[in-house]
Amino acid sequence: MGEDYTTETIVWGVEEVAAFLDVTPDTVRDQARRALLPGRKVGKEWRFSRQAAIA
Repeated sequence: MGEDYTTETIVWGVEEVAAFLDVTPDTVRDQARRALLPGRKVGKEWRFSRQAAIA
């Protein structure tokens, strides 16, 4: 059955990705800056697709 996008966050911040990957937020930021983790910077904050973090 398909995912319910009304109840799940499809964009994660640094903290959510770090918790999911069991790494520190600094590691997530470093990997994002080095393009090892797909993400985008929105203002001063990194944003990540939940789907990309899971894959």
